[in-house]
Amino acid sequence: MNSDQLPTEGSSHQAWEKMGVVFREVLQDDPLFRNVTLPEGWTKKATEHDMHSDLLDEKGRKRGAIFYKAAFYDRKASIRPLCRYRVDSLWDENYNETAEVVKDCETVIFIIPRKDPEDWEEHRELAQKCRDWLNEKFSNHEDPAAYWETEQPLTSAS
Repeated sequence: MNSDQLPTEGSSHQAWEKMGVVFREVLQDDPLFRNVTLPEGWTKKATEHDMHSDLLDEKGRKRGAIFYKAAFYDRKASIRPLCRYRVDSLWDENYNETAEVVKDCETVIFIIPRKDPEDWEEHRELAQKCRDWLNEKFSNHEDPAAYWETEQPLTSAS
């Protein structure tokens, strides 16, 4: 186990305890943060955006999203646990949505290509099809503590 500090906001989510993250006392000199004991091998890693960091497990998988805005006039910090499986969209270099997908962490495991990136009704329908597929395969996917101990799923990009 290693000791660190993480945001107070979001630290009471029940999934953290299931994952082995132990939030302890709030820092007296900065109540936006509290001390935490992380499972062995877990680390914080900065992203490309100054206000965001990832909480990574021992396998390098994103288990939490950390936000910190340091502006003295508007300081904010929060953390939220991430689910292993999620519905997402794929985009091309021109920011056109090309497909609706289900991801295992960052790996696409189910994909439905878009016909018309401008058609938002199609977006909603395909996203729902992805949610239906995800609900069928991983009924507990909305629990951020679920499925992390299992091996990689099914097949990729079915």
